[in-house]
Amino acid sequence: MKARYIIKNALASLLVIASASATSGVISNDFSDATGVTTVGSAAIVGGVGRLTTASGFQNGSIIFDATDGGIPITGFSGSFDFSLTNANGGGADGISFGLFDSAVGLSYVGNIEEEGSTTGFALGFDTWNNGAFDTSANEISLRNNGVLIQRLSITDSMFQFDQGSSYTVDLSFVGGLLDLSVTTGSTTLNVFNQLAVTGWQALDGQFYFGGRTGGANNLQVIDNVFLETQTVSTPSIAILMMFGAMAVFARRFK
Repeated sequence: MKARYIIKNALASLLVIASASATSGVISNDFSDATGVTTVGSAAIVGGVGRLTTASGFQNGSIIFDATDGGIPITGFSGSFDFSLTNANGGGADGISFGLFDSAVGLSYVGNIEEEGSTTGFALGFDTWNNGAFDTSANEISLRNNGVLIQRLSITDSMFQFDQGSSYTVDLSFVGGLLDLSVTTGSTTLNVFNQLAVTGWQALDGQFYFGGRTGGANNLQVIDNVFLETQTVSTPSIAILMMFGAMAVFARRFK
């Protein structure tokens, strides 16, 4: 009886360990080369940065990162990246987006406009031109999930006019469906979202991306120093599964 009790408790402990053993993927890319990414349209890896558009009109570009987690659904992520929008012509436009799209569906953009973000998954937009249908100002940050707008903020602080040539660092944590987001330039930090609930979020097998677009007005739009770490749906390791099976067989002998 005592042996059976010990075995039953050991099996329960293994189940707890198995359920807590989530793997995670990491992206760490300074764009010293094109390893780990696919470029689309006007995007290119040049000069140690990820260039989404040049400072010329009517460009569309995307940088898509290789999958990080081998098909395991991603529940959340944290990290940072730098961006700058320089060489403004005609006031500068149109902006960039960052997000995680559903790999099974592929990358497409809300309204076919890169700065609004993907139609699937998690999408942040840094918009620098008021296009009317999708925007309320010429300098705003938006958040979408599966193409549905969660929040949109017009940014009026003069240090955070995104298309006027400064470099910005975005820090974010998206855990348990809650988003913390800040943007820093120099020694000044703008806290944008604090524990913002992303309605309808569900784990997905996805890939990270950046998108950018210009119109008649335009900027050179680049990203750099991307670091992202994922959280995934828990999966028990092979070793734990083998131990569980062996102890289950052993337990039957002590019935």
